[in-house]
Amino acid sequence: MSTPAADDPSAFPLPSDSGPVPGRQRAQTTGAGTRGPTRSVAVGKLSPLLALLGLLGFVAADLVGLLPLAFAALPLGLLLVLVPVRWWRARRGQLEFGLLRHPLRRELRPYLLQAGNDWLFWGLFVAIAIATPTFTLLTGPVGLRLSPGGHRAVTVLLVVAAIALAALALVTYRRVYLATNLLVAIGWGFLAVQLIGINRPPSDPVVIDWPLAGEWYVAHGGRSDLINAHYPSSLPLIGPEQADALDVIQVQNGRSFSGDPQQLTSYLAFGQPVLAPGDGTITDLTDTLPDLPIGTSDNTHLEGNYLVLDLGGQRYVMLAHLKQGSTRVAVGDTVERGQPIAQVGNSGDTSEPHLHLQVQNGPKFGPSAQQGLRTYPLLLRDVVLVRGGQQSTPPQADPRRDDRIRQVGG
Repeated sequence: MSTPAADDPSAFPLPSDSGPVPGRQRAQTTGAGTRGPTRSVAVGKLSPLLALLGLLGFVAADLVGLLPLAFAALPLGLLLVLVPVRWWRARRGQLEFGLLRHPLRRELRPYLLQAGNDWLFWGLFVAIAIATPTFTLLTGPVGLRLSPGGHRAVTVLLVVAAIALAALALVTYRRVYLATNLLVAIGWGFLAVQLIGINRPPSDPVVIDWPLAGEWYVAHGGRSDLINAHYPSSLPLIGPEQADALDVIQVQNGRSFSGDPQQLTSYLAFGQPVLAPGDGTITDLTDTLPDLPIGTSDNTHLEGNYLVLDLGGQRYVMLAHLKQGSTRVAVGDTVERGQPIAQVGNSGDTSEPHLHLQVQNGPKFGPSAQQGLRTYPLLLRDVVLVRGGQQSTPPQADPRRDDRIRQVGG
């Protein structure tokens, strides 16, 4: 994964006895004579800047919710850059080939450690790409979703690119730049945290009914910010008040709409009934905000129209982005599970009609109610779960991104 840095006259390679390499620089000659060779490990001048820019790029992607896309583009982009650069450097005799012949020689240990650093990153990358829907491509208002076959093809492409980059780590530049290797180490540390989060069991979950009829697609959900834009494990910018939320849409034939994608009524989710996910009492709602045209959003009322249902035990379900005027209940009303209470809309900060669903510890939502508000992982009873093409009916489904969910018998 290491990126090339500009030649740095302050750093020169440690010679090895791994065999002659054309163009290999074994010492620096100056007007005063010849100095002995110096270290192969260098800080360099340009590499810290490149590493910092790379880190800031991924931070920015996390801020705007494009981190999964950035990681998906990473191996393909690096291959496009590194393959021609390595070929050009090889022609100039500026590569270290010792790892291909004598990887365990003492003088090649810096290169072997660098390769191990890269291998750890790409190994974790492959594990996430195979085990999770991290790299499913979402296109906002267009509503394009990959078919299962298309998703597998993208996963295979990314895995092959990652393996190729891991193999490329065996043929490296003469200098081992500390800054770029530090960036790689930060990268695999981040991936390790994400992989643990994706697979760890939920803590203090709440079990509810599925509040929708028909089959729905989980666009965001799970305990990692690689699969859930609400879950800020690396940068606490959203906060605990949405961390365990789900965003769900309806998809048919890889699309969430049929007809003109600029019309709200073309979206399969728009106007679909929302059912009470449990018995309880309505504690808060807003019903007057307009459903916005595709491509616009309300940055003042991010949640749009919403309602909150008290399930008891200091646990409340919040359902957001509801259709204007569709709420069938009022604050203080008691509802029964499965009862129609509203419709899916496109109010608030939303790229297309969908339902935002979360379980929280407070009876209200909105800017004035978010102090101390936190969410809990939600589990679903009596649903069919489709994950990775495999259908199951777990006693309590733990939904995450790219899952398809429907009620048992629905």
